[in-house]
Amino acid sequence: MSGSTSGAMVAADYHRPLRVSQLARACGISISHLQREFRRLFGMSPSDYVLRTRLLLARRMLDQSTVSVGEVAMTCGFYDQSHFTKAFKAHTGLPPQAYRQRSVAQAARGQ
Repeated sequence: MSGSTSGAMVAADYHRPLRVSQLARACGISISHLQREFRRLFGMSPSDYVLRTRLLLARRMLDQSTVSVGEVAMTCGFYDQSHFTKAFKAHTGLPPQAYRQRSVAQAARGQ
């Protein structure tokens, strides 16, 4: 199905700039059809799906590595660290560095 195909594209290309029009074209469907399919399959818009995918991968990187927050931002497809920090805080309630510190503290306590 087109939504799952475009979902796979997002998973593979999350680090690149992705436009809804590119996803629709790759699936051979209209933008409005792609948006409907995404809502039906994933419960969110394609752009929200891209953002959530990037943020999920960013959380994993912050949990499992010591690379800088700026490198996490660029690796996950954000155009700059400021944009990443705002999006991350909006979705997790914490800025990336505070999230990492909490994650490290929890790991040290064995949680």
